[in-house]
Amino acid sequence: MFSNMGRMTIPHQYQTFEIETIYAPSVIGPLGNTTSLITSTYRGQMDFSMVISEGFVPYAEAQAIQERMMSIINEQLAIQFQTA
Repeated sequence: MFSNMGRMTIPHQYQTFEIETIYAPSVIGPLGNTTSLITSTYRGQMDFSMVISEGFVPYAEAQAIQERMMSIINEQLAIQFQTA
């Protein structure tokens, strides 16, 4: 499932309080393929979650997907910091 909420401008400071963190919503899609990858960023922090039905992706494979995605993210961050 792919869904894009688009860019939402949410200020981090209001009159009497400050927002520290916003967590991405977690969802499960229609009863077909219930596999979702959800990310959001707020104030330089990324929130990432995977919602996967074990009927479509076995737990061990889901863990392998998670590890590979984290590896890709870390590689990209390392490249970004090297060029900065």
